[in-house]
Amino acid sequence: MRVALLSETYARDMGYLENCLPRFLAGLGAEVHLVSTELVPYYQRTDTQGMFDSLARPPGSEEMLEGGVRHHVLESEQRLGYTRMKGMVEELRRIRPDVVQTTAAIGWIPLEAALSKLRLG
Repeated sequence: MRVALLSETYARDMGYLENCLPRFLAGLGAEVHLVSTELVPYYQRTDTQGMFDSLARPPGSEEMLEGGVRHHVLESEQRLGYTRMKGMVEELRRIRPDVVQTTAAIGWIPLEAALSKLRLG
């Protein structure tokens, strides 16, 4: 089974859901792809500016994380107060997941993921 987990932010070695869930699923035998933007946690807060910059990954990069999870980094843009992943549908087309999970309940990422089901099958 191939799983894509979509997350607005990602920071290696933290204890957030986007760190633990993919590793757990990979441990169960799933092929797991974590797709995130280049944004770091709390990017929108002024009091944490620069705090996580060393954890940022450039858009377009891809790497294998601990536990056998492949991390794909996409460029982000802000639209109507929400983050959008540029090229997310194309990335999902390339990954061809059986299951798509998002860490957000509202916004462009879950909306476009749901709409991509119609386009990609």
